Amino acid sequence: MSRKVGTAVTRNAVRRRLREVFRMSTPEIPGDLDLVVSARPAAAEASLEELRAEFGKALGKFAGTAERRTD
Repeated sequence: MSRKVGTAVTRNAVRRRLREVFRMSTPEIPGDLDLVVSARPAAAEASLEELRAEFGKALGKFAGTAERRTD
């Protein structure tokens, strides 16, 4: 995670929230995926619910793309 996100304390807090978002979303994620999550500076001010909504939106976009590729 880049220093653009904030101080070490802020980056660690963002990292913990992103891990929680991932943990809550695990049932929705196909097992054959490798995910790379890059936190943007706005993630420092985002709540857990906002991060979860954005993560879900990104998964939705990916799922739509993956479905079109397999058809």
